[in-house]
Amino acid sequence: MAQYSMYKSHQGGNVLAYNGHEVPLQKLWNRTNDALACAPKTTNASEGYHHALNAMFSCHHPGVWKLFQGIKNDIGVQRLVAVQARNGIEATRNKYKALAEKLSAKVQGYGTEPDKLRYLRQIAHLQVS
Repeated sequence: MAQYSMYKSHQGGNVLAYNGHEVPLQKLWNRTNDALACAPKTTNASEGYHHALNAMFSCHHPGVWKLFQGIKNDIGVQRLVAVQARNGIEATRNKYKALAEKLSAKVQGYGTEPDKLRYLRQIAHLQVS
């Protein structure tokens, strides 16, 4: 069974230990490197998938035949996406790419920003024009 423990390390930082492996807590919540790499920041992909399923069924508790038809339709969509990916067709919408690149550029300038509160407000209100 997994054993979790949290304690202060000899260097003074909080550490989470899991089955003998230590992870500094800051590495668990600090996602700066993800932003610099333009990696996804949230679970938008899974949320979008679940939203699409709900929209496909147009109800929260479909009957068994409606469920089977919806799953069949979803399999068709997923096959199409796989074929597009295999052939190099870009599925990511440009606005999300642009926003990720804008965020990456903003995060790179963190060290030179004198007003950290202003910087955080700008990050919170980042938009693609």
